[in-house]
Amino acid sequence: MDSQEDRYSVFPYKKLTDAFMAEINQFIYVSSLPSFQNILKRMSEYPKYLSSLKKQRSPLLPILEASKNTRIIDRTNMFPLLTDPIYTAQVVACCQMLMDVRLPANQLHPEALKQLAKQTMPSENDMTDAESIRRAEILASMDAVRTMHILRALGLVTRMPEKMQQISLGAGSGRNDIDSIHRMPDIKLDNVNKQEFVTFKIKQNTAADIILVDADPLQKDHYEKLNKNKQTSITAYNADTNEVLKQLSHEKICKRNFVALLRMEHRMIPDVEAFLHHLSGVIDNDCDFLLSIGSGDSIEDFEGRINKVKEFYDLFEKAKLNPVIIKLHNPGSLDEQWGSLAFGHPSLASYQILYCKINKKAIVKDFS
Repeated sequence: MDSQEDRYSVFPYKKLTDAFMAEINQFIYVSSLPSFQNILKRMSEYPKYLSSLKKQRSPLLPILEASKNTRIIDRTNMFPLLTDPIYTAQVVACCQMLMDVRLPANQLHPEALKQLAKQTMPSENDMTDAESIRRAEILASMDAVRTMHILRALGLVTRMPEKMQQISLGAGSGRNDIDSIHRMPDIKLDNVNKQEFVTFKIKQNTAADIILVDADPLQKDHYEKLNKNKQTSITAYNADTNEVLKQLSHEKICKRNFVALLRMEHRMIPDVEAFLHHLSGVIDNDCDFLLSIGSGDSIEDFEGRINKVKEFYDLFEKAKLNPVIIKLHNPGSLDEQWGSLAFGHPSLASYQILYCKINKKAIVKDFS
C-alpha cells in the first residue's frame, strides 16, 4: 500500500481543493466530448454494457493495435482506440464524488460543473480535520473505482464481485479493497416536463470472499476487529505477505480468482519470482491479477515502483501470459512521468496499472 494513500492525515486545504478540481476538470473534459451522451447512457445501463463487452472480440486486440503489440499503453498511444473506455471509467469514478447530485442535463457544461464543485467544498475556515480526512478518503476511493473500471471498460476484467474469491496484498485498512473497487455506477436519466435530468449514483458491492494481508503493525487492532465480525466474509492477516501465502497454501481455502495490490509499496515484494512462487499455492487456474502504483513519497520511490511494475510485466511476459500495462502519464524522463498524471492528484491517484490473466499452471511451471 502506497504510504500516502492509507494514512489519510489532515490534508492542507489547497491540496484538497486542487485534488477535487483536478477530478472535476477531467469530468468537464469528458462531458465536452461528442461521446459523452453515449457514456451517460451506458452508465444508466451498466450491467447491460458490461455484458455486451463479453461478446466483443478479444479485448487484447485494440490494446495490441494501439501499443504496436507491446500491450503497454500510455497517454501518447491510447488515442483513439482506448480513450472511450478510459473516459467511461472517469465518469464512473466521478459518480462517487457527485453522489446523489441531480442536475438538468443542460447544466452539464464547464461553468455549471465548476460552480457545483466549489459549492460542495467547505470554506477553509469551515473545513474540520474530520472533514478533511473524509474528503481524502473519497479521492482515494475514486482512484480505486477508476482503476477497476478502466479494466472493466476495456473488457479485461469480466468477473462480477459476487463471483470473486479475492486476496488483497499490502491492503492497508482494506477500505478500497473491500468496497471501492467493487462499486458500480447507477446513473439515473429521467424526464420531467420535457426536461432531462441526470442523477449520479454509485452502488456498493463486495466480493464473495476476501482475504486481506498487510504487515503494518498499525493495522493489528483493525484486523482483529475485522476477524471478529461474523457478518462478513473477510479474513485479515497482519503479517508478512510471503509468510501468509506460504501458510494459506497449506490450508483448505477456496482458491483465489482475483489478486489485488492497490497502489503497491514496491519494497513489500523484494523478490518477484519468490512472491509468484508463493502466490501459485493460493490461486485458481483462472485468476485476474491487478497491481497499481502511486507516486510514492519521492522520485526515488516512484522509480522503485515503476521498476517493480516492469519486473512483473517481464516475468509474466516470460510465462507467455500477455500482461498489460496502462500508464496514466506521459513518457519521458522520471520527472516528466512524475509530473504528467492524467487523473486526480499525484498523492492520491494511480500512475500505472498492471493487469494480467494469470494461469496457475504457467505460474507453477515458470516460478516453482
